[in-house]
Amino acid sequence: VNALSSRFEKVEQIYNGLGKANLKTSVTRIAGEEAENQIPSIDEERVYNKNSANTDPLKKGNAYHKTMELLDFSLPFEEAYKKVEQANIDNFGLVQKDKIQKCYDKIKPLINDCKIYKEKSFIYNDGKQLVQGIIDLFLLKNDEVVIIDYKTTSLYSLAQEKTILEYKLQVGIYANAVEEIMAKKVTSVMLYSFEKDDFILLN
Repeated sequence: VNALSSRFEKVEQIYNGLGKANLKTSVTRIAGEEAENQIPSIDEERVYNKNSANTDPLKKGNAYHKTMELLDFSLPFEEAYKKVEQANIDNFGLVQKDKIQKCYDKIKPLINDCKIYKEKSFIYNDGKQLVQGIIDLFLLKNDEVVIIDYKTTSLYSLAQEKTILEYKLQVGIYANAVEEIMAKKVTSVMLYSFEKDDFILLN
């Protein structure tokens, strides 16, 4: 009760101090704005995709994320993928089976005896505002957590320093949220690129 009372008091103080400022925002927005402040450059391809009537990049990203959410790592790949095929995912035609299998092969060894959480949404109080986000995958074992975030971004965008900075900021917020909400230690945060068919190293 005391702990809850303390949290409510802290949130109330934040609300009272915000005035007309946003009470809630998203991880993506925070990371994007911070990356823009640090590296005020333009990734022309991402701007084009965002403003274009062609929404394939967004549809593709959603389809890959939904596929990975439904993919059962406890099953052999072919069996797991067949179940996903039967799920009638929107825009599933944009998903390449070989890329899903490569991701499956990279992640499955990390799962040993872990409790798996997929597409877990959260609202986290960062001390200034409430931050909302969704973690693609995190693995819990012995009170330690590994966070994995999937990316369908093109190789061109991945080569931009600003893009990688934005992604680092995103997974950093995820790590803070997990440690605050679950009281678990985050030992690793990893980005997996479906364009590279591999993890992206975060220095």
